[in-house]
Amino acid sequence: MSGLSKGLKLEKSDIIDFAHSIGIDLIGFTAAVRLSKEHLLYKKWIDGKYHADMAYLAANTDKRFDPGLHIEHAKTVIAVGVSYNTGRAPGIISRYACGKDYHAVMKHKLKLLEGSIKKAHPELKAKACVDSAVLSEKSIGAKAGLGWIGKNSLLMNERYGSWFFLGELIMDIEYEPDAPVKGRCSNCRKCIDACPTGAINDDRTINASRCISYLTIEDKSAGYGSGRKYAYGCDICQEACPFNSNARNTQESEFISHNVLYKMTPEELKALSPQGFAQLSSGTALSRIKYKKFVDNLLSC
Repeated sequence: MSGLSKGLKLEKSDIIDFAHSIGIDLIGFTAAVRLSKEHLLYKKWIDGKYHADMAYLAANTDKRFDPGLHIEHAKTVIAVGVSYNTGRAPGIISRYACGKDYHAVMKHKLKLLEGSIKKAHPELKAKACVDSAVLSEKSIGAKAGLGWIGKNSLLMNERYGSWFFLGELIMDIEYEPDAPVKGRCSNCRKCIDACPTGAINDDRTINASRCISYLTIEDKSAGYGSGRKYAYGCDICQEACPFNSNARNTQESEFISHNVLYKMTPEELKALSPQGFAQLSSGTALSRIKYKKFVDNLLSC
């Protein structure tokens, strides 16, 4: 399906079909209402100082859990997911950072989706959100039926595990919401037991100050101890999850063709010059950190 024709009645199934045609793996609909329960749990997490020194996470918490504060007359949030699982064994760089920067990829898909809806509804008001927007993506995704919140705080899907990026389209058109799915973690605690720093709390939240992803990306200190497996991000809790062991592979070329980082050994990464690091990280999430931080992280591996 190449697009949605102007003047036709826009069915939910039309939107879903178009989303799949542009490489969106998961799509669900939910009402653009305040997520009060999730907001309370988040405030408890903030009050417990589990967000470490990431002060931005404590700002605009009302907006984070209320899609209606993003655009006027918000009615529906379309939540989408795109797999980044290449099926390759990870190196010391987290899988999500080995492809093209997901912000650009996801925003492009959401804009295509918004444009197609506008062909049938020219007066549409909508806002595309990806990660950096102040919106609780995992909560929205769970409400829209994309999956359930796993014990490691990540959104889990039966077919794609947790190897997928999230994005949302908030809009002023009302659609019937999809039902949330039942969690399937049961008594499993493999992710909790696998975490080498004990960063996973019992209430499906993370103690960021212990999390290797935080320590290798957000933390401003020089190093984070020795003997760690990752120099950027961390996939340990995801690798331990049974749903990730047979997760479907991505079909997104931007995540497949930019994966040179997978092929590099720790020795090759340590040999990178500042210019080499800049070239390698350009257009990927790895560019989020500076060369010196990357070198410090490598010394901890």
